[in-house]
Amino acid sequence: MNRAFLRAVGQSSAVRLASAGVLFALSILLARALGPQGFGAYSFAYALISLAVLIAQLGFPDLIVREVARLATLGRTRLLGRFLRHATVVIVGLSLAFILVIAVMLPLFGRSEVSSWKVILAGLPLALLMPLLAQSAAVLRGTGKVVQSLLGQQLYRPVLFLALVGGALLVGVELTAVTAMGLHALATLLVLIEVRLRASRALPPLGRPARVPPARLLAWTSTAVMFSGVAVVRLINTKFDTVAIGMLMSDANVGLYAAGAQLSQSAAAMLMITAGIVTPAIARASAAGNDLEVERQCRQSALMSFSGAVLTLALAALAGRWVIATAFGPEYVGVWPALMVLVAGQAVNAFVGPVGVLLNMRGQERSTLTVTFVASLANIGLNFALIPHWGMVGAASATVASMVIWNVALWVRAWQLWGINSSALPWPIIPSGRK
Repeated sequence: MNRAFLRAVGQSSAVRLASAGVLFALSILLARALGPQGFGAYSFAYALISLAVLIAQLGFPDLIVREVARLATLGRTRLLGRFLRHATVVIVGLSLAFILVIAVMLPLFGRSEVSSWKVILAGLPLALLMPLLAQSAAVLRGTGKVVQSLLGQQLYRPVLFLALVGGALLVGVELTAVTAMGLHALATLLVLIEVRLRASRALPPLGRPARVPPARLLAWTSTAVMFSGVAVVRLINTKFDTVAIGMLMSDANVGLYAAGAQLSQSAAAMLMITAGIVTPAIARASAAGNDLEVERQCRQSALMSFSGAVLTLALAALAGRWVIATAFGPEYVGVWPALMVLVAGQAVNAFVGPVGVLLNMRGQERSTLTVTFVASLANIGLNFALIPHWGMVGAASATVASMVIWNVALWVRAWQLWGINSSALPWPIIPSGRK
């Protein structure tokens, strides 16, 4: 692991930690200023808009990272300009379509001030601004400026929103859910302008966009849809255990398990950070045909992530009950066995490394989607089979089993295709496809 990688990991971790603190402070301030009813109306409206954003941007942010890194490496800047224009057209078109649909349907819902359509209406600009912000941040990631991409989305926007809300309260403005949503949109607009300027400066001169056949435009959009499909199916895969417990057990068990699942994510934090750093590097090295550099990037991510996950597993084993009791209360300690299973699964996930990123950055997103779908089906079946016998431990075991299926299948696929070992494993165990 070189110094540049370690420095990027440290900087990214600092940004994410600062972002978590700002978001926590912002949530407290909004909850106190708006009251339960107003904060609930704001939260509902933002959740609805976030869903529209997820659909409107498709999988373009991940695709943009890959194509910016790949086409810039190949020197195909005019084609890159055409791709970015196409991505903007699709994102803006879908965003405006969602805004129109929501605006037309708004009068059908609610009449009181805090639950009315006015709160959602004030936040509708976010349905356009947030996908464009994600697009610009993806351009920065594609050019290798990973930390800068995180700053705009994860730190500057909540900090500016917090400052606007605090300033409004200081000057005596009556803060309502509508006002808060409007300030959120304003903060996002200002950050979008700054990040978009950074992204334009980071790109090489693009020149006049190249002309491409409609089939190429359709292929780009189809790939973005597949990236989106992978994200949606993986989201279902990570949440279905909680849903299954709700269907087969009591609400109290759902609460216990949700606390354990939340704590288990700490074991995956380092993989998320390192994968974000190596993604553009993998795309650039793949475009240059440098498989050794691709493997080096994957393995340093896996080694760093696995070290963090093993440390988390040891802490969970030694002090897990105390952490649960301190953070959530003594009544939640019963989730500790399930927590241990989940953290062990995250350690396996970290050991295999950023294998999903590897396949996606090398044009194998169809394989990723297929394996993700199969793993999700296994997760659903195993949850229904194991929960009646083992309860929360059964749910955790089902989730971990599907996680192992996903990681091993994709690792084998990458090894057989290219002979690239993405994991912390120091030696090959099966024949590869490397010539």
